[in-house]
Amino acid sequence: LPECLGRLESRSAAGRALTRLRELRPGCALNWHRSAWNDAMRLIPEHGVTNAHSDGIWSIDWAPNGTIVTGSCDETIKTWSRSSGEGINNVHTLSGHKLGVLSARADPSSDVIASTSLDSSVRIWNMATGECLADEEHGAAEVWNVAFGRDGLLVAAGGGRHNVKIVDGKSAKQLGVMEVPAAIQSETGKKSERFVLSVAVSPNGKRVASGSMDGSVNVFDVATGKYLHKCEGHAMPVRSLAFTPDSRVLITCSDDMHIHMYDSEHGSLIASLSGHSSWVLSVAPSPNGSSFLTGSSDQSVKLWDYHNRICAHTVNQHTDQVWGVAWHPEGTYAASVGDDKLLCTYETSTV
Repeated sequence: LPECLGRLESRSAAGRALTRLRELRPGCALNWHRSAWNDAMRLIPEHGVTNAHSDGIWSIDWAPNGTIVTGSCDETIKTWSRSSGEGINNVHTLSGHKLGVLSARADPSSDVIASTSLDSSVRIWNMATGECLADEEHGAAEVWNVAFGRDGLLVAAGGGRHNVKIVDGKSAKQLGVMEVPAAIQSETGKKSERFVLSVAVSPNGKRVASGSMDGSVNVFDVATGKYLHKCEGHAMPVRSLAFTPDSRVLITCSDDMHIHMYDSEHGSLIASLSGHSSWVLSVAPSPNGSSFLTGSSDQSVKLWDYHNRICAHTVNQHTDQVWGVAWHPEGTYAASVGDDKLLCTYETSTV
């Protein structure tokens, strides 16, 4: 056993250490497998901005150029710079929404931000200047969440029919709708339970997924706009979902306190994970696919080992529910926001 631990500590990459441990002492590798991965994957609190907004922060994204984007109940979107030496600094404050900002996302292929609000509008912003480029209303509660796909494809979630809107990434105008068949919709009795809360586009640009109040998760084909399948398992609202970097797995989180992993191609449930003690509000896979983050109403942020399907580390920097988590594009840092108005960044140590 001491020999095993010595070898584990002397390796810079836990994965190589575990491989060597299996060769030397299969039993030891088995016994220490879980703790070795837990020690290798950590979130180390780095910077914190208290009162980053004047009200709860409901959304966060990390743009490819390193800009952090946050959206708040205070009706504003803010962009931030981050560096190890200078901390986190506000660059622009984007004003114009008339009610709380539900979602603010950076386009991975251009220098723009898309936002949705309780005022039922979608706005497009220039990230570099903070200028509003477009503002389009979409009807009461018709745009709850937004996500960018490839080549500026913009999809928006909202409304009471499980449907997802396709929105122009420049004008913010509606281009089309991805519809759930009537027979599938009828499986949910109340219209309010069909309300779409979350949306995601797969990195390969082929799939769109949405999560609803009734716990249903629906998947659509981007090329045809057609409904593909339903992912079953959640029994309560699905407030966040995301595809893994290889687009093969869809990770969802729900008020039922569970995180689910689905085969995105067929909709079959791969795994159901638990660990949070209250609603799970946000999820974000790491850029290299080795881990993912979740934020919860239990005020914690958890780092999960994707391959071993265990919680590797938990941090408790927040004092209220955590609405958003995000990764730096290189995966070296992570961030979280919540109703406590705190913006927090972390150094990451992942295999």
